[in-house]
Amino acid sequence: MRTLIMIFLIQFWAFNFAYAGQTELDKEQARAQKLGITLTDGDRTDLLNKGWRARRSGEKGPLVRETSRPQDYVGNFDRGTVEFNPKWRNYSYHKVNVPSGTVLDGAVMGACNFTQIEPNTEAFDRTPGFFGHNLVFRNCNLSNVKTYPDWTVEESCNNAQVDYIKGLDPDGNQTIVDTVFVASRSEDVPKTRTKAPGAMSKSD
Repeated sequence: MRTLIMIFLIQFWAFNFAYAGQTELDKEQARAQKLGITLTDGDRTDLLNKGWRARRSGEKGPLVRETSRPQDYVGNFDRGTVEFNPKWRNYSYHKVNVPSGTVLDGAVMGACNFTQIEPNTEAFDRTPGFFGHNLVFRNCNLSNVKTYPDWTVEESCNNAQVDYIKGLDPDGNQTIVDTVFVASRSEDVPKTRTKAPGAMSKSD
């Protein structure tokens, strides 16, 4: 009897997992057809197994959508690496490929948000010769972003480092309910410190 129950549970799980993957594949195939895009075998495998496919280089639209995400996407607070597009204003919880020497001005872009969930988080790809060096920030939200000496971070930016405290909203979903100040700048964060009770992390 126990064996029969186990077989039933495995089949039930496998059916539901496959169905969920098939649903995402169907959604993405319909979207791709409208855009004149052909899904590769790798795309189909990703959608069936993970429920999403990796974003393509230069892909337009939301950085994370139901059926496509960055290749290194982990979760809601560790959303993976994306290309920089001056028209996109919110890169919170992502790592961004910003060409070295770029001036990022929230007043020009309309907004400029690179917020991270944990203090001193790497928010920019710093591949030498390509990305993340000699950047200039104006009117940007760099909360919890690790900064570097070769950057210019103007006073109009927010580089506060804080612990975000987790709680539940009325529907029982996890949300940020408070903040605990750690330092006013990335370079002032103590090398060793105790996180505030209930502080959120990338794994949440």
